[in-house]
Amino acid sequence: NIYRHLLRTDADETTAAEAAVRLATLLEDKLQDVAAAREVLDRARERYPDAPALLERLALQHKRERRWADARGTLEGILARPDLGPRRVGYQVLLADVLLEGFSDGDGAAALLQVAAAEETGSTRALGRLAAVLSERREWKPLADLLDRRVAAAGATHDRSLATLLVELAKVRSQHLGDNDGAAEALERAVAIDPWNRAARLRLAELQARAGRSARAAELARALLAEDPIDKGAYRVLMDADPAAAGSAAAALRCLGVEDVDVTGVLRRRKERTIQDLQGRTIPLPLLRSLIAPEATHPAAELLALAAPSIGVLYASDIETHGATRRDRLRGTTGLGQAVEAA
Repeated sequence: NIYRHLLRTDADETTAAEAAVRLATLLEDKLQDVAAAREVLDRARERYPDAPALLERLALQHKRERRWADARGTLEGILARPDLGPRRVGYQVLLADVLLEGFSDGDGAAALLQVAAAEETGSTRALGRLAAVLSERREWKPLADLLDRRVAAAGATHDRSLATLLVELAKVRSQHLGDNDGAAEALERAVAIDPWNRAARLRLAELQARAGRSARAAELARALLAEDPIDKGAYRVLMDADPAAAGSAAAALRCLGVEDVDVTGVLRRRKERTIQDLQGRTIPLPLLRSLIAPEATHPAAELLALAAPSIGVLYASDIETHGATRRDRLRGTTGLGQAVEAA
């Protein structure tokens, strides 16, 4: 009734046209009255033949019915108007979709989306669509350049949307351009903005290890393991980056079901260690402390913690099976469970 009232009053063209579209959508989608919806739109088009909102609805109808030439002509007519303002970007994206789906015109769609991405503000809709098109066409350098420009335009902001852009930029640089240093630089900025992005932190650790920056890689891996003591990716980084921890990390990986040539190679080279060797280097220490009851004060509790990885990494397998908060599930079920209970 509100929308019908707007159509009966002397509302301006934009308000009346948008009311007609919303009324038609309500009738068609919620009340399943397609005939009434079409009647509303036909009457509105007679009164406002050039209203962008009505023409957009018409273009979407043409697109849905795969009348590509009609959809393209309607959208090009809308874009010829000089008064669209910020709405122009949405029509450009829609026309690019028509060019791709109806005409397989990737060049035309990419060119149109380049213009839209340069014009849009407060949104990344055109940018995201352009990135998808360039990715589908395997145009990695233009895609990296595009993402670089958007990152530069964002300046020193700490918005999480910038972190998302930086992660995407790192992916393109590393996987498609072979620029691992550039990827690591982008990810360092990304994790500074969004430190809760574990996937980005792990990827950064892998890149830093590959680049020979072992101290930084190990630092990142240890921080990940402090949060999640059964993170296989972090153990692998630690195995590659820190010779002192390699054997412990490899043992942890084997207990977590990873037994490839790298892991078995490290384990074959591993020497037996004393408790003094292990002190301060225990990889699964957060895991062990989560298993030992807080009230345990017997020296055996400390000994159990220090005896990792020869004992501790085996608990990683139990944790993966039973969950880190279920100490009762470990009691007496295995020799190791009995060891925890005894401690």
